[in-house]
Amino acid sequence: MADYADTYTRELAVGSAALTAPEAMRRLFTEFPGWIRGLLALRDVCMKPFGLQTQRFEHHLTSMIQHESDEEVLLGLQDRHLDFRVFVTVSPLSGQKQRVSVTTQVDFHHRGGRLYFTVIRPFHRWIVRSQLRRL
Repeated sequence: MADYADTYTRELAVGSAALTAPEAMRRLFTEFPGWIRGLLALRDVCMKPFGLQTQRFEHHLTSMIQHESDEEVLLGLQDRHLDFRVFVTVSPLSGQKQRVSVTTQVDFHHRGGRLYFTVIRPFHRWIVRSQLRRL
């Protein structure tokens, strides 16, 4: 069981072609507006002295893929402070709609990981919700 988990969901109208989970994942984690890029850059600067991985998430996305199908993508990253997994799931709904869900699971290795995520968590919520709205 994860130390922290959340799920955010958005229903989308399906146009001429349904969105696949790999395409949703790419849009969610590589197409950031300026305010999110700024927050990520600030996080990188602040966390580097503590030994937390600060590589840009979107630049290493393909190496983080642990499972991929048209319906689901599982991303994962292990760090000495915490491990996290992100599931992007796309499911069809009736009436030319589909549901996109983003589930995050985090396991803390010690207090440092817990402290880091305590600071990051409010921004995580804003970012995931904002990115789902942008889909």
